Amino acid sequence: MENKDFNVADLFEVKISPSIDKGKISLRTSGEFEFIGRSRVNNGIQGYTNKLSYEPNKSKTFSVSQVGTIVAQFRQKRWYSSQNIFILSVKHDTEIINNWLYILSSLNKALQRFDGGYSNYPTKSSLSNLQLTLPIKSDGTIAFDYMEAYIKELEAERIKELEAYLVATGLDDYVLSDEEEKLINNFKSDNVKWGEFNMTDIFTVTNTHTILKNDIIPNSGDFPYITAGEGDNAVLTYISYDQNKLEKGNSIMIGGKTMVITYQPSKYFSNDSHNLSLVMKKNTNRDKLTQLFLVTALKTSLGSKYEWGNSISNKKIQSDIVMLPINSDRLPDYQLMNEYIKVLQKIIIKAVVEWKDRQIKATKDIVTKDK
Repeated sequence: MENKDFNVADLFEVKISPSIDKGKISLRTSGEFEFIGRSRVNNGIQGYTNKLSYEPNKSKTFSVSQVGTIVAQFRQKRWYSSQNIFILSVKHDTEIINNWLYILSSLNKALQRFDGGYSNYPTKSSLSNLQLTLPIKSDGTIAFDYMEAYIKELEAERIKELEAYLVATGLDDYVLSDEEEKLINNFKSDNVKWGEFNMTDIFTVTNTHTILKNDIIPNSGDFPYITAGEGDNAVLTYISYDQNKLEKGNSIMIGGKTMVITYQPSKYFSNDSHNLSLVMKKNTNRDKLTQLFLVTALKTSLGSKYEWGNSISNKKIQSDIVMLPINSDRLPDYQLMNEYIKVLQKIIIKAVVEWKDRQIKATKDIVTKDK
């Protein structure tokens, strides 16, 4: 299949989204209008809001964040946003909307030229002139039929791989026990007791080393090269480098400029000394599932405090607190944290399996109709 480059402005009208500070509105867990931030997590959705004093952005559009995490996302619903986010509205061909998954992939690939730094971020002009590589027919028009077939083929392959993985790992057993149901209900009904803890009582906090992107050779080794980005658990590539600059594994890293918080299972290299390494002080509680809970607890406790322009630092975090579940001794209940993540894994796997079963049924229905 032949490809052709198209400027973003050939396909979309590019505008800057009207913005409002997240702290100035009351966000909910559901609602008519999405509130979008500069994040990959949950497709950028920070929460939901009622209609504000101005009109929301239209649905069936694309959003592109300008600073921090540079990412394009598709908007199924009408939406509002925080600062530094572009709107891409389709100009003519509605088939772009019908094939948004393929278009989105091409758009995000093109956006990789920007790293979100102080001098390398998309402007309205550079975004408009950004080139997307798309398949074309013999007459030079976009091959939307090829896009649709390609995405369906990928879905079928992934579903087959997913089935094999679930069986091999035993994750196809996702039924919750009575105790697990009780644990979930305790969290939902606020029957879990919480306490405030100084960050420095839980973690040893240090700044990471700085290893510039220009100084590495991508895919040159076995150690992950971690940035402050959110995709792929912040892993940009795997490299070989001076091992004296390795950071401790089985730890949590906070992106100093972006507040992206990730659990890092193994030793890693860091791109920026503004990033923070958090190592739990008690070795007996330093397991993966507990730290995954702590990642979410840190995002909840610190996420609204720090943002672009007011970044976290080792000095600032020394006086911060984190809210954690507590046991009868009013100490952090690490066992409860661990068990809660296990239950969440089961719930997520159940949703994935049920989606997989629906997709397989739909495929079989199509095949039956075609016969």
